[in-house]
Amino acid sequence: MTFDDKPFYYSVDSRAYPDGTAVTTFNFEQLNALSVEVDETMHALKVTPEPEQVAGRPTASLTPDAPDAPTRIHLEEDGAIRELWIKLDPAEVAANPRLLRQLVLRCDFDGEACVWCPVGDLFASPDRLRDLHTRARDGGRTGELDCRFTMPFRKEADVELANLGDAPAHATVTLALGHDRWSARSLHFHATWRPDDFVAGDHFEDWNFLAVEGEGILVGDQWTVLNETDGWWGEGDEKIYVDASVERGFPDHFGTGTEDYYGWAGGVNPTRADVFSQPFLANVCVGSTDHDSTRGFNILARERALDAIPFTRRLVFDMEASPGVDQRGASDRLGYSSVCFWYARPGARVNRGADPAAAMKPLMALK
Repeated sequence: MTFDDKPFYYSVDSRAYPDGTAVTTFNFEQLNALSVEVDETMHALKVTPEPEQVAGRPTASLTPDAPDAPTRIHLEEDGAIRELWIKLDPAEVAANPRLLRQLVLRCDFDGEACVWCPVGDLFASPDRLRDLHTRARDGGRTGELDCRFTMPFRKEADVELANLGDAPAHATVTLALGHDRWSARSLHFHATWRPDDFVAGDHFEDWNFLAVEGEGILVGDQWTVLNETDGWWGEGDEKIYVDASVERGFPDHFGTGTEDYYGWAGGVNPTRADVFSQPFLANVCVGSTDHDSTRGFNILARERALDAIPFTRRLVFDMEASPGVDQRGASDRLGYSSVCFWYARPGARVNRGADPAAAMKPLMALK
């Protein structure tokens, strides 16, 4: 790849293939010939897909009016969850935002704990209900939340909503099931949460999202950053290690900055005009205070399709904790939390799991 002039910014990825793989060299004639298919694909990505249905839509509810109602859905035989809806009461959440952390979704597939995540964090809403519209997830201020990551299972699945707090809450989880059958290509879906963690501005570290041992595919992530200043918080580069690069100590994927990784680089501090949701990228929130700056919560999401990252033995995903030059003092704190979405063969081991104690702590906040 060559440039005739220095661009404003650029982001270049590469992919290595096994010896003997046939690869077609890119040219603009090829792109022009595929213009109709490109337009059709762009349109399709913006349309919410309809899940294939089998009998019924299993539902479980949390309700203080019927404390004995089932809060868990148990499924037997092989199949897949094609869509998962959660309905919250927006008035309850507005009155008690801590419900977004204390209501937890748990999914076990074939006896393995695969999803354990606060409902708010799962839908980019750790502090309040926020709008999110990507290919795989929808969320909003109405409290209607929709996850479209396919979740296969070989023999059984358990899906549960749990309220870890004392405050009563009304919530339901509903599933749409598909006719998928478990095969040699099938993988379990995982959603893993790293709880709140504050890092001082003068302390640089590779903040870890995820470390997995096993075979699988990374398909998405979400980062929540609480910024205590009005300045730029995201100079850090992503570092993703796959298989042998973990032992080598140098990442296969080494980025150029947080804003590049999440698809909205602009050369200036972002404002609320930079909030967006696209099929695979979302800048959900820029700051959460009364004035228009990055002070407060900043929430970003990336979901992967052709750029999904497969691994055969190990994957480690870090992001540099590196604020801009104007906020690198010991008192300039940045608060982080994250969610990762990935698939893996049964038996994979991960450094993130259930953490009820962290979900019960008050949400990180400005000083």
